[in-house]
Amino acid sequence: MCIRDRYILNMVIPETCLNVADNAGAYEVKCIKVLDTKQYKAATVGDIIVVVIKRINTLKKKFKVGMLRLGLVVRTRALYHRSHGITLRFADNAVIIINRKKAPMSKRLKGPILFELCVKYRFI
Repeated sequence: MCIRDRYILNMVIPETCLNVADNAGAYEVKCIKVLDTKQYKAATVGDIIVVVIKRINTLKKKFKVGMLRLGLVVRTRALYHRSHGITLRFADNAVIIINRKKAPMSKRLKGPILFELCVKYRFI
């Protein structure tokens, strides 16, 4: 989450700051728009969002602050219910940076990734 935020949002809505769960070169992003909208404009695990880069690794020159990219939500603080009754909750909201072909822009992912995402998106 953003260091400046004093509270943690449970849902990923526009203006939510998220951690980046890959080694592409960005540390922190902010959600601009939820692309796979349902009735309400909040993203859950597996949704694609438009993000703006807020904080970067200065050693990697792949991104600049203020660039717009697509992101795939891999962890949320909101409860995630599996079909057999297990409920999961993560400690942070996290996203991986993807390109227009829905392939990740990095080679390595950090932190836990849900099995359902590995089945839905074969690149993980």
